[in-house]
Amino acid sequence: MAALKRYSIGVAGLFTIWLLAAFLLVPSIIRSAYAGESLEIFNRVIRGQASIPLENYLGVWSRLARAGTAAFVVLALAGAVAMHQRARIAVWLRTSARALPATGAVGVVAFAVWAGALLGFLEAAVVLVRHKALDLPTGSVTSAEIFWLIPLAACTVFVFIALVVALADRSFRAGGVLNGIVPPLLLSLGVFSLLRAFSGGLHPAAAALLATGIGIEVVRRLARIPQTTARMVRRSGLVVIAFIAILAAAVPLWRRVQSARALAALPAAPADAPNVLVIVWDAARAQNLSAYGHVRATSPELERMAAQGILFERALAPAPWTLPTHASMFTGYDPHHLSTGWREALDDTYPTLAEVLADRGYATAGFAANTWYASRTYGLDRGFAVYDDRVRIGFPTALATWWLSRATVMALVGRLGDGGAVTQRSATETDNLFLRWRSRIHDRPWFAFINLFDTHEPYIAPPPWDRTFTDRRVQTSIDPARPVLLPQELEELELAYDACIRYLDAELRRVLDALDADGSLDRTLVILTSDHGEQFGEHRNDITRHGLSLYMPVLHVPLVLRYPPIGAGIRRPELVSLRDLPATIMAVVAADEPAVFPGRSLLHTPLQPQPILATVQKHLQADVWAEWPSSAGDMHSVFVEPWHYIRDARGNQFLFDIVADFKEFNDLAGLPALADTLARMRSVLDSLLAAPPATPRPAGNRPD
Repeated sequence: MAALKRYSIGVAGLFTIWLLAAFLLVPSIIRSAYAGESLEIFNRVIRGQASIPLENYLGVWSRLARAGTAAFVVLALAGAVAMHQRARIAVWLRTSARALPATGAVGVVAFAVWAGALLGFLEAAVVLVRHKALDLPTGSVTSAEIFWLIPLAACTVFVFIALVVALADRSFRAGGVLNGIVPPLLLSLGVFSLLRAFSGGLHPAAAALLATGIGIEVVRRLARIPQTTARMVRRSGLVVIAFIAILAAAVPLWRRVQSARALAALPAAPADAPNVLVIVWDAARAQNLSAYGHVRATSPELERMAAQGILFERALAPAPWTLPTHASMFTGYDPHHLSTGWREALDDTYPTLAEVLADRGYATAGFAANTWYASRTYGLDRGFAVYDDRVRIGFPTALATWWLSRATVMALVGRLGDGGAVTQRSATETDNLFLRWRSRIHDRPWFAFINLFDTHEPYIAPPPWDRTFTDRRVQTSIDPARPVLLPQELEELELAYDACIRYLDAELRRVLDALDADGSLDRTLVILTSDHGEQFGEHRNDITRHGLSLYMPVLHVPLVLRYPPIGAGIRRPELVSLRDLPATIMAVVAADEPAVFPGRSLLHTPLQPQPILATVQKHLQADVWAEWPSSAGDMHSVFVEPWHYIRDARGNQFLFDIVADFKEFNDLAGLPALADTLARMRSVLDSLLAAPPATPRPAGNRPD
């Protein structure tokens, strides 16, 4: 009884210290360090992340403090129970320790490596099988790298836990008793992660109870045969680790072999065929580019490229998000005629630009920094001999791949506002991949596609570009749990966004200079565009990012072409759609041959006006905020100069005069004088949606 009383007093004292430190001292240190007024070590850690708002730091620490308080209470109660059951618990721990392959720290570390490698490999297999069986495209999460990234994360976390326990055992002179907690704890954690990765619908409490039961029972059985267990851990651990290491080395080698085979199998290319380079700035809207009149100098290099080519002032994306626009740019078909969706990949119904050019002898390669909707699992790799959609390979990526660390460590990093940036491949890295590939192509024309993701949220430009337009800290991301933003927040987001555009603009110059240096620039049709725009509350302060509406900010995208034979310093005012890019490219590559793609060459002058369609499906996260325009269902719109007509699933209609009101601030749908116009636009939209897929136009698309 006296021991329990001393224990209670000690715990109460420690708990008081914890509360004071967690909820008063540490938040005060964070605020001081953010202002540069704390110890230098804290100042460097906090102030060094200029793009992260103070509220994000405090929010992350608040979550940690609450979790630590709950853990403290649970452990204190468990300690009190242990005071009464010391003998029984000691027996159980000694029995559990028999499952370790050796005594001391060596045994717990060996067990941790074995458990992490085995359970990590099983989780990778489960993830792959589940998504293949259910036909769920899930970005690069199903790439071969997960078979060594997940085990790497699991082994690292497990070894850390094992070392902490071993240190505690040594410090308290427990004689190896505390080490007995390692086998059931690690197996329970690994099984819990496996269950959650397999079925997100399984309640976390149910998964935790089931995993704990499995972990304890497996350890109980292993402890009955300690010698056999030791041999099994050593042998199977070495086999799994060796297999994972071989796989990690073999995957990139196999990709290179496949690329070489595809290149060797290409037919001869036509003489003097031009190269084609398509660069997509993901989520870069035209109105924030200085080449399109933005007040900040965000795109001086694009302006220089436009002076050497053609700039289309009013280019429109066929959808306000990545996958359907890319699919349309690759096939020439409107999104509603394609198979693409939030969880549906592009099928092989229609040929892609890469397939057609490969059949003409072009070396083809794609480099996608958007590792989700621009990944090979969504069908955009068809026709490319090389398609590099990998995330940044490294330990942070491993943590983001294993379910348990993704749900804990990486979730907290994400609360700081740059979780995606930890694993996201930068424009510099992606462009370097293209330039290295390009240096290996010598005897034939090439077609390359580059998707750069830096203008996508979170808007975190690397130094020095992050300070291009402001010296103060600005918000870089949107909290999905709080979709309604304040005007100051929207202003800060746009500042960060503009800095990202300036960074991509600098990368554009680097790529063009590299092509110029090797003499291939003037033999290359270079196309710079975006797959969709972005919104910063222009119509409502809860409509941000993209995929939520069909307003002009998410559809108006840059489109600049550079190739000496097509002219220089030309600005085209017509409304045009990115759907016509395949026909335009083929008008340069194969002007006198039968058309392969529907649509028209944008190089014709003048272009006859024609209706342009845009669509967006019901938003995947409609349950997050029911008021979003696309939360109720599919939306459609049509452009017929000078009108833009939008219809949502609620039956709401919108009509804008895009000549007088290009940014669409004044909805004219309710004006009686425009009732006939509204009805006519509605009829045009219905006709386009009901029409069968277009067929390729006849030959003769030579640029004028």
